[in-house]
Amino acid sequence: MSALKTKQNETDVQAYLNNLSDTQQQSDCRWLIETMEGITGHQAKMWGNQLIGFDSYDYKQSNGKDCSWFMTGFGPRKGNISIYIMTGFDHYPELMKNLGKYKTGVGCLYVKKLDDINRDRLKELIEGSYNLMKTKHGK
Repeated sequence: MSALKTKQNETDVQAYLNNLSDTQQQSDCRWLIETMEGITGHQAKMWGNQLIGFDSYDYKQSNGKDCSWFMTGFGPRKGNISIYIMTGFDHYPELMKNLGKYKTGVGCLYVKKLDDINRDRLKELIEGSYNLMKTKHGK
């Protein structure tokens, strides 16, 4: 197994957002940045070419290599935004029940636009996951 290619870098987050062709997605991403910066107390950083992350933690891959990843973040994709909920969704059944229109993967919440979901619930979900990650990773 090779090392992770997606790493934190110094690419300008605002310049990246300005290059998105979908103005609704730009607006949604700006809301996510403001919200995640408020929750984490960390500025948005680019991870790889398309991910925006906040804070980080270190872990060992199964091959023993040391890696870093963000504690929360998102990635604008064609047709949706992937919001990373690193703790998964099992801890938040009540929030998920009343969140709105979305799909999930193992640690990703996929939304077409933020108007489809309850932003207050989303904020609670992000905050809960971030706080659990901080507890789990000793920060």
